[in-house]
Amino acid sequence: MRDGNVSFEEFVDIAWSAGAGTDPDHIVSREEEEKELRDAFRVFDKHNRGYITASDLRAVLQCLGEDLSEEESK
Repeated sequence: MRDGNVSFEEFVDIAWSAGAGTDPDHIVSREEEEKELRDAFRVFDKHNRGYITASDLRAVLQCLGEDLSEEESK
């Protein structure tokens, strides 16, 4: 994460670390999971800049059930 912004590649790494793709009731290929993550990333990348802010990332992780403090997201 640079300058408080998260690229899509960083977002994927963080999402996988947070448990994305581990739901046994929702088994999909890694390619399909990455497509779903890209779609989720686009929801938060409203200006199509290719990155989201740390506060956007916190919102995404909270949707995934992860509570991340402001300090942890920096």
